[in-house]
Amino acid sequence: MENKAKKFFVTGFGPFGDVDENPSSQLMKSIIDVEKKQLNIIDVDTLEVSMIGVQQYHNKIKSLNLNMDDSCIFLHFGVRRDIQKIYLEQCSYNNANFRMRDRQNEQPKNTKISEEQQLDQCNYTIIDCKQLIENNLFLKEKCTLSTDPGRFLCNYVYFKTKIEYPNCPSLFIHVPHFTTIDFETQKSVLVQLIKTLSEDNQKI
Repeated sequence: MENKAKKFFVTGFGPFGDVDENPSSQLMKSIIDVEKKQLNIIDVDTLEVSMIGVQQYHNKIKSLNLNMDDSCIFLHFGVRRDIQKIYLEQCSYNNANFRMRDRQNEQPKNTKISEEQQLDQCNYTIIDCKQLIENNLFLKEKCTLSTDPGRFLCNYVYFKTKIEYPNCPSLFIHVPHFTTIDFETQKSVLVQLIKTLSEDNQKI
């Protein structure tokens, strides 16, 4: 990756199922204008938990008419209630296999997201997640690596971003509820992820 300023696009998800207050959306709401400027965050958004919501998001990003090169980094956040650490998901899969209906009442089962790949084909992020946490002791303590983002909207947005912007690094981050890891710690992880990815010596 060239040594040029990294630009960040950060998303969370809204409510779904019995999750009325999604921690990832609360993290998005907490990012103030000063932080956007300091961290070079171009866009912060909370997505509806639906395939339509994901497509609307990508349509919005495309309407910005930006040069979406390898300096543009997508960080998608979503909640997973059964984890004790923050999971950096290294892989997205070509499979929409929804365990429940999304907010638009859609529920595909074992369906290819892209016809260009085999069903359930894994697409690894080009971000070196292991190095990412090794470079930061705080991240190493709070985060762990995973290759299973599920097959619901978390995986869906991750895969779609990889397909829509193949030149842009992307990463999905699963966070627990704030009763497991408090809000301030999760916000600090978000900020440290961006700062570490911004460093010139971070390999992507």
